[in-house]
Order: sequence, then C-alpha cells, then structure tokens
Amino acid sequence: MKFWAPVPDAESTKRDLLLELLGDDWIWMVDEIEFVQVGQEYLRVRGWALAPEGRHDAVTWTVNGTRFPEVGFGGPREGIKSIYPYVPFAADSGFECYIPLSTIGANNELRISYVWKHDDTALRRDHDLFYFLSDPVSIPSPDPERIERVHGRTSASFFKQSGYSTFRKLDEALKSVVDRGLLEFGDVLDWGCGCGRVSRFFSDTDVRFHGAEIDKDNLGWCRDNLGFGTWHSFPLQPPTGLSDEAFDLVIGVSVFTHLNEATQFAWLEEIRRVLRPGGVAAFSTHGKAVVAQQHTWKDSTLQYYLRRGFIDGPNHDLDKVVTDRSYYRTTCHTKEYILRKWSKYFDILTFVPSYVGNIQDLVIVRKV
Repeated sequence: MKFWAPVPDAESTKRDLLLELLGDDWIWMVDEIEFVQVGQEYLRVRGWALAPEGRHDAVTWTVNGTRFPEVGFGGPREGIKSIYPYVPFAADSGFECYIPLSTIGANNELRISYVWKHDDTALRRDHDLFYFLSDPVSIPSPDPERIERVHGRTSASFFKQSGYSTFRKLDEALKSVVDRGLLEFGDVLDWGCGCGRVSRFFSDTDVRFHGAEIDKDNLGWCRDNLGFGTWHSFPLQPPTGLSDEAFDLVIGVSVFTHLNEATQFAWLEEIRRVLRPGGVAAFSTHGKAVVAQQHTWKDSTLQYYLRRGFIDGPNHDLDKVVTDRSYYRTTCHTKEYILRKWSKYFDILTFVPSYVGNIQDLVIVRKV
C-alpha cells in the first residue's frame, strides 16, 4: 500500500523519481510533546504523518501499547504539503493525540507507535519513538542558539525529548544487531556530540564516555555542564589526538550527513583507527527519505543521486563556528553506495532506512 493515489494528467519523470524514493516508507514525526492540565493532566502529542492512501480512518497511535483515546488526524499542514507536493494527502497530514496521564501507568518511558486501527500492528515497528514523563537526568539545557545549531529548532524541551528518543533507538538497534546496548560498552565516543543532545543520557552510568566536536562553542558548553565525560575538540580533518584502538563503540549522529566525499573517507579511516578490533560504530546518514523531500531538484540531479549514490551541497548552519565555510555540507547517500564504499573500512552489520528520527538512515558497522 502506497502513500498516494494516482494523479490524473500529472505524469512527470520527476514525480515518478520522487515516488520511487519515497517508496512504501511510513514517514511520521512528532513536532511537540507536552503535558497539559484540563481537569486532569494529559499527555498531548502533535505531529504529522503520511497516511496510507490518505486513509486517516485506518491508522492511529498508541503509547506503551494503549491507544490514545482522543486522536485528531487530518489537520491542515501546509508546511508538509510544501515538502511533499506530489503526495495528494500531505496537505492534511497533521495529527494531535491526548491521553490522561493516569491511564499510562508508572513507567517513566513513553513508547509511541503509529499503528493500524484494526489490530494495533505498527506500520513500522522501527519507527516507534521514545519520550519520557520526567527528565531522567538532572542537567541544564543549552541556550536556544546552541540548540538550534544542533537540532534546527530552539525548544529546550523537545531538544531533550528528541535526544532521548535517539539514545533509546540506538540502544534498541545495537541490542538487536550485536546483543549489547549502549550502556554495555566500556569506552564510548560520541563523535559530533554538539551540545549534548544524546550525550546527556550517558550521565550516571558506568560507561567511560568521551564526546568530540568541531564546534568549539558547543564543546565548551559540554565541558562546563556535563561533568561526567571527557571532551575533545576535533579538527575539521583527521587525524585526531586520540590513541589507537581506544574505543569499543563510536556513535555519529548527523555527522556523515554533512561531509564531502573525500572528508567522509578520511573520517571512516580515522574511526577505524580508534576502534578496537571487534569494536562497533553506529552512524546516521541522509538517504532516500531525505532526497524524497527535494522536489525542487532537477530531474537530472535526482537521477545523478540514484546512479552515483552520493551527493552533497553547501550548508551554512555552522558558518559562525567553523573557519572553513565550505567544509559543512548537506550530504545524501544510498544504501548501495554505503555497502559498496564503506565495506572497504568495516564489516557492515545492518542498514535501517529512515530510522533515526524517522528520517535518517542507520548504519551499524564492526571493525574486523
């Protein structure tokens, strides 16, 4: 079942390419999670979702396996229509769910799933998102400008909630693939830690944690506020000052999404150097789900991406904090490219499309 219905008299090469890229992926995202008082306290979740064939009546959401009793789906979302103008139902993709907190139970973790109404089967189980009722760590929030450079938004609450979801999804993926969760590795490096969106959840654990960042301002914030780790200022290009075979696990969320091809290969070699034999790394990349949003690209550009498997372009988000303004890119890979090119450096254990944040692909590799 697809997201779209045929559009009469709208045949075009570009539309066909974009639909091919989107495929059967069940894209949905949460924009806001908050707690509201209306007689009693409720959990409210807002976001958007592409409904199969526009069938808003066929799907709903659950939290910890319980359906939200109040769900509004089909709200206007012009912003999503502007991203997916070729998907007829994108304009009414907004959803809003409510549930009394008293019905959720004592568990602090909230697992939110996008499911079929007829049997509560998740459309894609690996698209579940994780949030918390109360912050599990007592760490201050960065200021809005630092958050925006990392997250693209300024909300401190959603910065922490989305960081927790990424932390938990990486944990689940690692347990599934290598039978060890994030906290079961001894020496861990968060490469591209920003201002601690994921790093903060390693506090009060037995992990010997290290964070690394090219953004010296954000790294300074981590040093001042996250006292549990060791923090490294990385150059734009390797090598780093890290010792050979220093880590059991390296995570890199939204790093390979911003490197040109030559720099990508240099960092793959560097990560291989600092991993111990048998060590594992988990990286996120931009893939077909992200390129499916690029409807303004020319047909030839889309075809180039599909044919070559790699494409990058300018990104100015870090212009204020890096010396080389041509360094930071917006980069997209295909699965086929990663399997072909990255296997020269690592044994590729899994590739999960649109897993991190339900939009970035996840690649888990091992040093052999």
